[in-house]
Amino acid sequence: ASPSTPTSLVNKKWVLQRFPKGRFNSSSDAKLVEETVDLTTTSDDMVVVEVIALSVDAFIRTMLDHTDIDAHHGTVGLQNTLPALGYGKVIKGNKKFKVGTNVYGLLGANKYSIHNGEGLSPLLQLPRAEPNASLGVLGISGITSYIGMFVVPPKCPKKGETVVVSAAAGGTGSIAAQMAKICGARVIGIAGGAKKTKILNGRIET
Repeated sequence: ASPSTPTSLVNKKWVLQRFPKGRFNSSSDAKLVEETVDLTTTSDDMVVVEVIALSVDAFIRTMLDHTDIDAHHGTVGLQNTLPALGYGKVIKGNKKFKVGTNVYGLLGANKYSIHNGEGLSPLLQLPRAEPNASLGVLGISGITSYIGMFVVPPKCPKKGETVVVSAAAGGTGSIAAQMAKICGARVIGIAGGAKKTKILNGRIET
């Protein structure tokens, strides 16, 4: 560790207590724990990231299942930190990421992420864009929406056409719906329930 790096940190993290049965229940399936991390014993090839913001993404739910059931993206395993995409600042660096670098990736639901750097990337910072945009419109949801609207189809949406968006209240669907509207198309959004429909009508219809 460099002289400016603390030798220990008090970390708070959410760990998986049990594999969820159906809908995830935070009070019984997860637990908030506190630990002291000794940075003097952390390998030089690891980075320590102070997490600034996290996103809640639907695919994370599949990572909480037992591997024999339905863990499409792998499983974190019991007593391990809940997975979560986010961004933060490197406070202990390695050869790839220097101290002070803002990075984005699967940091996990914790205050400090001790990471091998695999899958991390420098935070994309565009003019007039808030850093949180990396977790939404400039992140996985935005890229998926763009590909679904403008890359996969043989032509882009246009005025006079109707575009149907499933899961339109979700992170990807809500962005895709707005992209189609910007192109002038009529958008029909499919959402699960009155609450989500109200959100769509209030925020996206205007």
